[in-house]
Amino acid sequence: MNHKKDHHRASGEVFQYQIMKDLGLSKVQAWRIVRRLEEKGLVEVIKVKGRNIVKLKDFKSN
Repeated sequence: MNHKKDHHRASGEVFQYQIMKDLGLSKVQAWRIVRRLEEKGLVEVIKVKGRNIVKLKDFKSN
């Protein structure tokens, strides 16, 4: 079991390459999808040492 990987997913964060790998997408396909989600305000992309971390936005229900 990969605890670090599970922690990121539980916290709503994942590296973009992991999305690409898990879904069998090309780098371009994954980026386009992530970019659309970012434009819709659903995720934010954080650049860390040349890698993109995709983080779910925190939506609190009122």
